[in-house]
Parts: sequence; C-alpha cells; structure tokens
Amino acid sequence: MISPIALAQCPLRPALRLYTEDLGPRLFQLAVPALHARFPAIRLAPQPMTTTAQLSELSDRRLDLGFCWTAQHPPELASLLVAREPLVFALAAGHPLAAPDTIDPVQLSHQPLVIVEREVNPWLHDHFVSQLESRGATVTVHREISSLDRLLPMVLTGSAIGLTSAAAARPFAGIVYRPFTDPSSYAGHRIVRRRDNTDPAVTALVDVVRELRDTAAFLPPEVPHASDMPHRGSTTGGVRPD
Repeated sequence: MISPIALAQCPLRPALRLYTEDLGPRLFQLAVPALHARFPAIRLAPQPMTTTAQLSELSDRRLDLGFCWTAQHPPELASLLVAREPLVFALAAGHPLAAPDTIDPVQLSHQPLVIVEREVNPWLHDHFVSQLESRGATVTVHREISSLDRLLPMVLTGSAIGLTSAAAARPFAGIVYRPFTDPSSYAGHRIVRRRDNTDPAVTALVDVVRELRDTAAFLPPEVPHASDMPHRGSTTGGVRPD
C-alpha cells in the first residue's frame, strides 16, 4: 500500500517535503504541472513512507505534507479529503467467487483474507475489517501484508482473497478485482499538513489539489467493466475538507 513520495525544492524555502500513498502517481501527474506554473524551481525526488510514519513526521515538524489513507490524526494536524476510493476484492481468475461482477461481503465469511498490516496503517486495517463485519461477514484474516506486491502472489495461488482499494488495484495476469455489491464501501484519501504551517509553497500545493478535486480531475478517464479488467470505481469531486 505504499507508493512514491516526493521531496520538492522551491525558491521560497529549502525543501517542501511531500509523501504519498497509492494515489501518488495520479497526484503527481495532475498536480505537479499546476504547481510548477506557480513555483517553476520545484524538483521532485521519490521516497517511501507509510501513513503512520507520515503522521509522526508531520507532528514532529520533519514533514510538510502527507498524502495518505486516514480518517484520524492528531489535533495539531489538518486534512483535506481528496478522494473516496471504493474497496475491491482481489481474487484468482478461476476462483468461484470471481464469476459474478460484484461480491456480497457475507460470501467472504470464513474465507482466508489478506489485508493491509495493522502496523502499517491501523485505521485502514480496522476500516477494512469493520466494513466487512457491517455487511454480515465473519472475517478470517489469513495474513497481513505491507504491500500489494506481497498480496498478489498469495491471491494468484488461490490460497487467499485480497482486500484493497481501487486506487491500489492494478492489472496482474491471473487476478481479477471485484467490487462490493451495493452499497459500496470506501476508504478516504487525504492530504495532511500541520495546522500552523503557513508556508506559501505548502498552501499552494494544497490549493492545487483542492482545485483538482473540486473539478473531479482525480476521476479515472474510464471505468473498465470487462470481467477480466480491474474494477477502479470512482473518486468524488466537490467534497469539502474537514
């Protein structure tokens, strides 16, 4: 569940430190050109960091911005909801539950599940489990993993079913992704900063991301529906910040 992170240089300060998960590539593709128009000297360098580490670094003033899966953060931090990503199941293409286009979570009762490691993101782990339980499923966690790369081989062998977000789902031979039956379940992706951070570069990037979100720019260009394509769902535009 970890994607690239960015470290940006701008003329207003020594470094603007931005860290992202999962939606990072889309964020960079859309936000960086707009940010460069305002701060032409910005440079980016990818680094990895989990949500839990981001929140800690932000609180300790060693990080300027985080972009992570979370609904909870310390009071000294503020967040902007950027997207709500549908949760999807990852299954081997030949798994019996892969035949329908959607899966009722109750059908996952007692099935071996692989989900994000709680140590990596306690909120996301608990959110995944609670979303299944609220739909009547009896959850059996087969294994906790720190990245999609570790999830997919277990799913491919048919030994487990994965639960992830549409943002993290990617094409992988022999694996299909299936959304929940209605109502869909979602996980929020937020950009996080310190409330007392008044740096103009930080403010500019938050404004750029907000503008993109409010024009639905984070929506995927096309939502695939074929049975052998990953379900990507949709993000939401126009969602106001906390």
